Amino acid sequence: MNASIAPRRPATSCEFCPYVLPCGGLDGNGDLFGCFHCVGRSPCPPDAACPSCNWEAFVEMGEEIGWFDFDPKTPLTPFTTGLPSYIPKQLHTSNRSRRAALGWVAVSLGSLFKLDRSRRDYLPRYQSLKSARSGLRVDSRTQIFVCSATHDAEIELFWEYHRKNDTSGRLREMGVVGATTPNYSYFTDSPRPAALRNRKRILLTAERFGEAQVPTILHLNAHTDADWRGWAEILKHQPQMAVVAKEFQTGNKDVERGRHAWDCLSELEQQVGRSLHVVAIGAAQFLPYAATRVSGITLVDSAPFMKTMMRQLCVTDRTGDISWIQHPTDLGDSLDGLLESNVRSYARWVERTLLLARPVGGANGQLPLPFEWLRAG
Repeated sequence: MNASIAPRRPATSCEFCPYVLPCGGLDGNGDLFGCFHCVGRSPCPPDAACPSCNWEAFVEMGEEIGWFDFDPKTPLTPFTTGLPSYIPKQLHTSNRSRRAALGWVAVSLGSLFKLDRSRRDYLPRYQSLKSARSGLRVDSRTQIFVCSATHDAEIELFWEYHRKNDTSGRLREMGVVGATTPNYSYFTDSPRPAALRNRKRILLTAERFGEAQVPTILHLNAHTDADWRGWAEILKHQPQMAVVAKEFQTGNKDVERGRHAWDCLSELEQQVGRSLHVVAIGAAQFLPYAATRVSGITLVDSAPFMKTMMRQLCVTDRTGDISWIQHPTDLGDSLDGLLESNVRSYARWVERTLLLARPVGGANGQLPLPFEWLRAG
């Protein structure tokens, strides 16, 4: 679809909407007025993707992404490295004096890139895997995993600069083991073209990661049944893509919504016709339920890191459950040892939780791989 044929007037219902084919509709909830606020309700927000209220912005948005078709133009580059049950996310390196002996560490794009405001440029913080491990203060054998599910400002900054600066190529040079695509948001209070744009941006980022030979994990944002069907079609035609990501820190943190997301992931496996491994971001509370729904799970969160910064120690009781107790340190003491201890204890709890909750033989005959840590020195 190009600007010359993009209709300026929004439809009054999903049935007559020119975007219903890529959108798939609103599961029967848009029959009366559709998703555009300016039809029967109030004016659209100033930044809304509405062809009636913001025509110029709407066309600019459509042309930026090649409009709303949802079909990869090239084979995506899969993530094929065996994943542990748990990957700790590191937010910064404060109060650290040495390299942590961790097998894996997850970091955000902001940990690897920075905005140079004086030059108005988005630059890599590191030039190689060796310098990245050193700068992140992790062991020389640590696998660096990019978890791109983060706040909107960070991923919008990445989107603004990623083409002109070949940011994907810089990730490859830093030797990351793989990356999830950014979780561009689907806002429920905006017209659907905004979600279609962000769905397309997730896919375009995956293609560009692949062009740079960065192993890629698709982040599956979805609001409607049609969104899930769209991801199913992508995965059917990209059989090499066996790992996907889903975030449970914001809207899906709600128990009902979170469980529904796991049910959708389970149904996705059935639609695709093969097992999928889910990188579950911030999903610790759902592990017992999730283990019964999908074939494989890797939890990514920052719980051990945050507890370490608060000087708390992870302890395990006789039943295998964990709790956090105060662990005061002297002023200026390094937190490396406490961080390593917390990650090990927490990772064992994740493994145990998944093993106890998973049906015999696994949800689809698979068992989680153990967390890997390294002995210092």
